[in-house]
Amino acid sequence: MGIEGDNHLSKGASHEYIAALFIDVDEQNRGFGKMLLDHAKKDHSFLQLKVYQKNESAIRFYEKNGFLITADSVDPATSEKEYVMEWRQRMW
Repeated sequence: MGIEGDNHLSKGASHEYIAALFIDVDEQNRGFGKMLLDHAKKDHSFLQLKVYQKNESAIRFYEKNGFLITADSVDPATSEKEYVMEWRQRMW
């Protein structure tokens, strides 16, 4: 399928955290990232992740897939500014 890297979910006290989602640059914009997110969404009602503020394409991708920016943060390992983004399952 051409996907490199993977989708890492770590369980928190009351929600799921996506630690990393990487798609090979040659395979981006082909729906693979959406497939990975949809797979995570089907088993969870809440997902959270962090993304560097300078990574505008990733921010747009997550927003397109229903994530909202909920907080600003700083990665302690790199001192990069980042956003906390969250997705909640709609209850209709």
